[in-house]
Amino acid sequence: MSQEYTYIAFDVEPDHSEKKPSIWHKLLLKFVPEANPDFEDKISLVRTWLAEVDNSSLLPEREIGIGDNGDVLMIMPWRNNYGYWTDNNLKLNDFHTHFDVKTITEDSFKEQWERFENSHLP
Repeated sequence: MSQEYTYIAFDVEPDHSEKKPSIWHKLLLKFVPEANPDFEDKISLVRTWLAEVDNSSLLPEREIGIGDNGDVLMIMPWRNNYGYWTDNNLKLNDFHTHFDVKTITEDSFKEQWERFENSHLP
């Protein structure tokens, strides 16, 4: 395992709520862009998150969202997407408190990241 980072995985409950953006939300987006324009509509489809957590700050640096079938749905930050967990102030201990966290290897994280990146070349 890398000395700089800890790599974790945790499952999340599905979000079955249908959220239609209000007229105010649509208007606001004209002036303030979404944090994750490519993935905002897919975040609720994520069942497992993988995160790379900086051992100094204990904050997530990168994240990978995986769907029901095991496919990588998103990696963030990436291109114009800031991130879901990286845009949160949850520290490593908070993830352990709120989720059933498992430690994963650096190689397994990077393999998933690179697979997504290579399949989404410009």
